[in-house]
Amino acid sequence: MHKLITIAVALLVTTSAQAQISLGGMIDAGIQACTAEGRPYDLCHCYVNRWVGLWSAEDRVTWSQTGRSTPHMFQMQFLAMQQCGGRL
Repeated sequence: MHKLITIAVALLVTTSAQAQISLGGMIDAGIQACTAEGRPYDLCHCYVNRWVGLWSAEDRVTWSQTGRSTPHMFQMQFLAMQQCGGRL
């Protein structure tokens, strides 16, 4: 799943003229990348939205200013997937 988020982030960073990247754009790209890996849409939708919901205020600032993930964001990937009933 790290590959999934890395791909989504890379796509957004390379297509964005600014450093700021919308959360909505990242969520959409994350869901698309997840389903492209063959996972069901419902699982992907739950996972990506739950993952973003677990971010701290610092995570949100870092993401919006740089488009980069924090160590906490990576840790929350596993919890989000577990809460949605899937595995990374």
